[in-house]
Amino acid sequence: MLRAPSSPHRHGGHSTPLPTGGRDAAEQVAYASRGTSPDVVELLCNWTDSRRPANAYATGAEQQVRTIDYQLRRLDGPHFDLPPKIKALAEARVTTRQDGSRITWRILLAAAHAGWAYSDVLAAADEYPGLIHLTHRRGPNGSRIPRRRPARHIARQWNRALGAAAAYRPSDHQNRPPVDDYLAAALAAVHAHPQLARGTHAAALRVVLYALITTMRSAHTLEVDLSMRRWALLCGSTKSSVCRDVAALIDLGVITRIARGRGTHADTYTLTIIPAQPVPGTQGFPPAASPTLEEAAGMLAHHSQDVFTSDQLGAAAAQVHHALLTDERASVASLATSVGLDERTCQELVARLRAVRLIVPSHLEAVDSEPMYAAAARRLGVYGELRRRERQYRAESAVWAWWCDELVWRGAKGPKPRAAWRVRLGRFPTTEDGRCNWPAAVRRMASRLSWEDATAAGRVRAA
Repeated sequence: MLRAPSSPHRHGGHSTPLPTGGRDAAEQVAYASRGTSPDVVELLCNWTDSRRPANAYATGAEQQVRTIDYQLRRLDGPHFDLPPKIKALAEARVTTRQDGSRITWRILLAAAHAGWAYSDVLAAADEYPGLIHLTHRRGPNGSRIPRRRPARHIARQWNRALGAAAAYRPSDHQNRPPVDDYLAAALAAVHAHPQLARGTHAAALRVVLYALITTMRSAHTLEVDLSMRRWALLCGSTKSSVCRDVAALIDLGVITRIARGRGTHADTYTLTIIPAQPVPGTQGFPPAASPTLEEAAGMLAHHSQDVFTSDQLGAAAAQVHHALLTDERASVASLATSVGLDERTCQELVARLRAVRLIVPSHLEAVDSEPMYAAAARRLGVYGELRRRERQYRAESAVWAWWCDELVWRGAKGPKPRAAWRVRLGRFPTTEDGRCNWPAAVRRMASRLSWEDATAAGRVRAA
């Protein structure tokens, strides 16, 4: 357990660095990271008259399965090429909507298992665009800022990857995490439910569920706090639409709200697996094909395009376009089966996508190009809509935090506490009769956030 130097203790005084016995910082960290011998652990357990848990996390020699060559900084064994999927991931450019840290970690783990050395990683950091997180950090508005000491960051991440690869046991991959098992079963149940597997409204409901499932999988938990604004941004939708969809899913019993949020904390939700019940009058629509968890995450990311926020397209059109991207030989009938639509509705959506040039006019082939997405969004008048919503929701969330601070400040007896938002923006705007002036507060907050973003961008350019 580490405490930052000079941080106060609850019993008085401040923390100070411990003596290192003549070792420098790197040697001290290496000394502390060696791990304890199992004999010492057994001795301590016997001394305290306690039993060592059967599933205790092994340390030291027990933890390491493969040997690390510390001279070359690689795992002992043969050198292999990267798997095709990992190599494609490394050669692809990381977009602003992707998590560069997670992509880099996947590539480094694969490289460690493939027997790469530290020198190979240094060369790959300049060669592969997928490893941009090693040399650049994420800045405001998704920009990439060069790191001041990239070699140090690369060395630290590579040491982490080597340690994880050395401790990996081949049997670990045979059992998926329990969270993934539950989410996969829930996803299959969703696509087997008639009210969620058929129709255009069901397509919108599924996107809301994809966002919840992806968030749960990233957090490795089945209970997540999720605000409507964040949920809407994940779905590429509006908060009012997501609010209605979430209410409909709660009525169906698929989503359960287990705790109401208080203050700046969002509501807590969980996912329920319910058996599908036949609904009369829905036999004419084919059920949507159930995707894997990875495919659901990819489908969710595909909705994050301005063009699909248009009323002429929407979630169903986004799923038709995504299905056509994954199956180049698809027909209208197979697309309808994949998305859960009748052929007539699917044909109309294909015509709309073809009108904005996201499907080739001569045959049934989807166009996957960022400039074409942008051109289609301009054609429909929705270019920049998601960025505008992000700024709006960001300002609204900050205003709510400002108002919560204001309530605490107003209700305090005696000396007033220091409210962070009140210090930055002053007193919360009110009307002439003393009521909360929410629109004025949102405008002031949006102006403040824009000024802070511009200032941060200026610092980056100056650096």
